[in-house]
Amino acid sequence: MFEDVKFKKLSVEFLKLIQRRYLSEDLYKGNVYLILNVLTKILKQNPLGFVKLLSLFVGKKFKVSQLEQILLGFYEGLKVEQIAFYAKPKLTTEEMRIIREAFKFGFSLDVISLCAKPDFYFAQKEEIFLGIKKRLSEEQVKFYAKTEFRADQMKQIRLGFENGLTLEQVKLYAKPEFNAEQMEQIRYGFEHGLTLEQVMLYAKPEFSWGQMCEIRLRLEKGVSKKEVEFSEEEEVEL
Repeated sequence: MFEDVKFKKLSVEFLKLIQRRYLSEDLYKGNVYLILNVLTKILKQNPLGFVKLLSLFVGKKFKVSQLEQILLGFYEGLKVEQIAFYAKPKLTTEEMRIIREAFKFGFSLDVISLCAKPDFYFAQKEEIFLGIKKRLSEEQVKFYAKTEFRADQMKQIRLGFENGLTLEQVKLYAKPEFNAEQMEQIRYGFEHGLTLEQVMLYAKPEFSWGQMCEIRLRLEKGVSKKEVEFSEEEEVEL
């Protein structure tokens, strides 16, 4: 009984601490009151859950928006270990959201760890998360989750997998030497029914995306391989 009373007193003190710490953020007062109400309900309905949440706050200072991501994880049924993975003040709110939703979609910690990798900037992390959200396989996500690719290049690789291209087809253009516009033209070729041999005629870094587009369109109209002549020093002649 004594321990129960002691726990309740500590819990109330914790709620007061949250109130004092975060109500100074005037723009978020409504959010803070919502968080306090939610924490109070957790305390009443699920004391054990409240204790687990307490452990995530010890010695840490979160922004209100970060607190919301922690509570959302709890209400979505994530394990405390999963929430603890992203309950870190050094992560931005958007990074916390990406990781929380990745856990919700059931991906492994191995893949989700990529979303928290400091080597990636936010736009790259967003592309990794979109691959998870679109239900790509872990192998496919890992294939383009590399720092050597910019976010717009990652997007073209991701779209290739989403649109049903094979790994062999994607590998043809998933190279850092191709910019995103060049990758797109190669991807379009496969998606529009060109063969690997046909696409390889223009899948060369020395061709601009405009040149690639011109060759692709003519190949799609039935121009044969023999009719396509390349020159490394001159404009493409068809």
